[in-house]
Amino acid sequence: MTALLLPTVSKNRLLGLLAVLTIAGCDPSYETTSEKCASGRDLAVRSTVTDFEVETTGNDYKLLLEDILTAYQAENGAQLLDENGDPLADQAEAQTALDNLRAKIDEFLDYEVVNGEVVSANNPIDYIEYLINTTNPDEVIDFFVSAKQQIGAAIAADDGYCDIQNRNIAIDTLDNTQDLSVTARFYFDPFSQLYTQDEQITLTETDLGDNSTTRSQFTIFSQLEGSNFDINGYSSPPLVRQAITTNAELDEQLNIDDGFDIKLGQVEFISVDTYCDADAEQRYPTSPGVDPAEYDDCVGASPRPPQKDQCRGVGDDSIDETNKIAFNTYALNANYPEIKRFRLETDFTTGEVRVYASEFVEAIYDSDGTRIIHDPTACEEQAVIDELRALDEASADPEGGPYRVTRYQDPDYDILQDDDGNDIEPSPIITFQGTVLPERQ
Repeated sequence: MTALLLPTVSKNRLLGLLAVLTIAGCDPSYETTSEKCASGRDLAVRSTVTDFEVETTGNDYKLLLEDILTAYQAENGAQLLDENGDPLADQAEAQTALDNLRAKIDEFLDYEVVNGEVVSANNPIDYIEYLINTTNPDEVIDFFVSAKQQIGAAIAADDGYCDIQNRNIAIDTLDNTQDLSVTARFYFDPFSQLYTQDEQITLTETDLGDNSTTRSQFTIFSQLEGSNFDINGYSSPPLVRQAITTNAELDEQLNIDDGFDIKLGQVEFISVDTYCDADAEQRYPTSPGVDPAEYDDCVGASPRPPQKDQCRGVGDDSIDETNKIAFNTYALNANYPEIKRFRLETDFTTGEVRVYASEFVEAIYDSDGTRIIHDPTACEEQAVIDELRALDEASADPEGGPYRVTRYQDPDYDILQDDDGNDIEPSPIITFQGTVLPERQ
């Protein structure tokens, strides 16, 4: 406890904390809540399983995307609408976009939906979360049981922090094709009265034919009020559940934000450009100080053409990024064949579902202040800065810098603000009435 925190504590709680500190000083065998929680760190956890499938029946654990994907099911007879609420002219093409959106989500987190109902998931995030919360005697893991008991005791005692961390958790499949390496943290803050839980997971997949391996990353974060923490089973409702997953090629990412507090579920997909050379020391062309000439050319990939002369080998001391960078996109449908981002929103209050799409992740204005460069490389950003400096120095009244690029955001995707600081909502490409979940309203 630090002196800076004491003014935020109620009088009764402060007296209780002082009493605990007094007892601790008199009894050398006394362990504070923080000391008890620290004693179980990094205990080895080893388990072998058939797969990472979790079903929705037979347990009280709620799958990460269970509510969002249930709400994503269109109400019977619901038409697919544009941003103005009018029926889209090509309903079939719009449905193709919704189907492809779901397919991309399943590439990261495999879910099975039958007749509009989520029945199972097969992915590392849901499996680890399930193991932490299961009460099935055939599947419980002692460390998770002990950690939850310690958190429960800390919440009941309400006299100190409880921070339990374990970086020594490994889950393998029986066929030796999939291995999970997990770092888990369980944390209770007596001042905010919030319980936080997060896991960082690395999935290693092995091809037994050539013994090659690939690795994917998963992170999940959840938070709830300490009063809702359940030692036995799944604690509900959380305030928020968030997750980030990255594919093995490091060029795609899926972000999940299920906001129980704001009654909004969001799933966002992001695709970024990378150097085609898989062995490149720097994977991303946004990293400065890279000479692309050292990297292999693109083969079988759609290369991104350089957007500035200084980056296509024109002139002295220029960099040539021609045929070095993969233009990574995803096709939602014929109308949106090359997108870099999509976002699915489920409004649990109204049941409305909204889908947004963008052709870039980041963008800047060129030195003319008009042309927009999508997903600029480090070379292109520097070229724009150099041109801004040259224009300023050639002007009648030079300002002398500093010189920096001007960012551009997508008004059809990003939330912008007007001059008064009010949010300007983007325009969805598809909206429709989804399935209403009364428990989430």
